[in-house]
Amino acid sequence: MSTTISSDAGLFFCPISSLPDLVEKEKLPCLADGLVFDLEVKPGWIHYNPNKVTVLSCNEMFEPIYPVPRICQTQQHIIKIATNADYESMQTMFVKPIIMCVTRRQEDEAMINGFDMDFIVVFSPSDPKVAKELSRITEHVEKQLRKRNKFFLTMDLSERLDEISPLDFKNHIMWLNCAFHVTNFHAPNPVLTLDIFYLWCVLLPCCIAIALPYRLYRKLRCVDKNMDLNIHFCLEASGSVPLALHFFSERQPLPGRYRTQSHKYHLRACPGTELRSLLYLMNC
Repeated sequence: MSTTISSDAGLFFCPISSLPDLVEKEKLPCLADGLVFDLEVKPGWIHYNPNKVTVLSCNEMFEPIYPVPRICQTQQHIIKIATNADYESMQTMFVKPIIMCVTRRQEDEAMINGFDMDFIVVFSPSDPKVAKELSRITEHVEKQLRKRNKFFLTMDLSERLDEISPLDFKNHIMWLNCAFHVTNFHAPNPVLTLDIFYLWCVLLPCCIAIALPYRLYRKLRCVDKNMDLNIHFCLEASGSVPLALHFFSERQPLPGRYRTQSHKYHLRACPGTELRSLLYLMNC
């Protein structure tokens, strides 16, 4: 099975279990020299060469063959920029094919158990549209460094991924690990920067005493920016390769921690045709 969501060929999107088959069939030629796969889907089964590909975010399915660049914290999805040399290192990383691993979590109506399914997002910098979007990132970082500003830049794919979730399951689906960040500062506090009116009504004393001063400090101290990547997904999948679904019975296990939290997950193979029930597919 091979289904296309978008005609933008610079960004590919596929189930993690389909990746070896697609690379072997030259559907993803940019990854041919950068990845080596074990025969079994398990933690550490994807071995990648950081000199050939850039992994911006990953989980315990990935294992680097050589040391990753010092500035890249893949499991935290952060690129840390402290010096001009770090900036130049980031530019070098963006010349290579770029990989992100995202997780689609589906829970049952009682929100007690469900399953995770990992997808790979591949950016091909040789594509003009992808190169243009990556240059927007490097230009913003260069501008903030030149001004000696603290900054925290976020690229989040969750909204685009949410668009391809079936409407009937919207309330039971989450896309996780969908963002990566470039920064020379620390991340904003997710609670103190939350914009939910009714929550702040309940926590009004806390809002006045802590959240408002924190937000003012953050605004004065750091340039926080969310950047939407103006490129669309091109879905590829192999019908002959089973999908890997990681079922869990406990509430909200950490996604992708299949090695350190193996007791919480149970791997089950699912026919590739089931992808049509998991994603809202549109033919071009």
